[in-house]
Amino acid sequence: MQLRTASFALLIGFLVTIMLGTVLGNRLTDIIEIGSLYDSKRFLALLFIWSSVLLLCTTSNLKILSPTPNQAFFLLAITACIINSLVLSEHPYWSGVELANMVLFIIVFLCFYNVITVLTRLELVSYLFFFAACFSTLHFIVYLLYLAFSCSENGPAGISNLISGYDNVRFFNQLQVMIYPLLSLVVFFESLHKYRKIAFILASLHCLALLQTEARGAVLSLFITFNLINYFSTHSRKKLFALFVTKSFAVGLVLWLGLIVVIPSIFFDTTTVSIDTSSSGRLELWLYAVNSILERPWFGFGPMSFAWGEGRPLANAHLHNSILQVLYEYGIPIFLVILSLICLYFKQALSQLSSNHIVSESVLFSILSAAIYSLFSGVVVMPFSQLLLIFLVSVGLYDRQYSDKRFITLRKGKKLVLFILTTIFVGVVASSFQHSELKNTQHPRVWIDGAISF
Repeated sequence: MQLRTASFALLIGFLVTIMLGTVLGNRLTDIIEIGSLYDSKRFLALLFIWSSVLLLCTTSNLKILSPTPNQAFFLLAITACIINSLVLSEHPYWSGVELANMVLFIIVFLCFYNVITVLTRLELVSYLFFFAACFSTLHFIVYLLYLAFSCSENGPAGISNLISGYDNVRFFNQLQVMIYPLLSLVVFFESLHKYRKIAFILASLHCLALLQTEARGAVLSLFITFNLINYFSTHSRKKLFALFVTKSFAVGLVLWLGLIVVIPSIFFDTTTVSIDTSSSGRLELWLYAVNSILERPWFGFGPMSFAWGEGRPLANAHLHNSILQVLYEYGIPIFLVILSLICLYFKQALSQLSSNHIVSESVLFSILSAAIYSLFSGVVVMPFSQLLLIFLVSVGLYDRQYSDKRFITLRKGKKLVLFILTTIFVGVVASSFQHSELKNTQHPRVWIDGAISF
């Protein structure tokens, strides 16, 4: 099979996977009898990664980018530190499950990168917008129907009642901070100008949903990122981009005031609107992590170790903060390396906004919003937010130029090894489902029952 043909098949499969696990998630979970929307998403992500590798292994021109000597040194150092952290962990099996899941996302990143390199810029941008529009349209058809039913039956709805396909409304918000920015592609690409009204309506509905679900962290992430993009960008359509974002939030605010605040208070003499000024336990979790990090600063407590952290103030299996999570579980050296690489990536990306080296401001808007939101929520933990973020990072590298010598072509033997390793890692993660050591706490990590018994 030609790589280009496989690329289109993989991208269609990616869209179908996301739709099956979100809009159609309730129905799918009932059919396969898993019992948890979160767990069904994890299985869908594993199936997508496995099938993607199988598909690409049938192509004739599969390549991977080899690291430079300096990059290879850092990779070896990081790997050594991670292995040391795993060995010192109190629960090496669960650390291995976490690492297996991480390796799978590295593998799917390589798959995505191979896929997008054979697409033209127009094809890639069109797919990104179609993906965002399809996701948004299907979600908001359901959202508006639920809102209408809520008003006709029992008045105002809670923050979670209008969202379908998620165990927790925050999982939807995590996808929103990456999907909403992609709708602004209509501003930067002439071929998408005819969809500007559609994009604006969908963007406004996203803003309505963000306000209605009281997604403070998501709104803050989008606000900070928008201002950064707008400050560094010198694109000729910079003002149109700013207008698109500000108008969509303004319309979203008006819709929220009308549909969520005013109408319920007039017709039902009540409203569910409240302003939550608490940290929802996050500050306590973060303080616990900071105090604990000092006990094992070099290699941390081990991958996924927060899921069994003794004495933590909440039962959550993750920290709702990607920085503290890396520090707690992997230690200071790995944290410094990862933070340096991330800062370097964003520094280069922001500095290149005036050039033509990246797909557009919209893609960086998505990635940076997700990165900032990961400081308040489990973006780097949840299966679909992990998958979508990996895809966007690969898209962000679309225009990076590398020497042909940096690429290694995978022949039949290497493809077979890749497929076997992928199958093994998928098996490791899948075999931990409903493990006897998982506590029924509904605070997710790899699975919805994410906390681990002592």
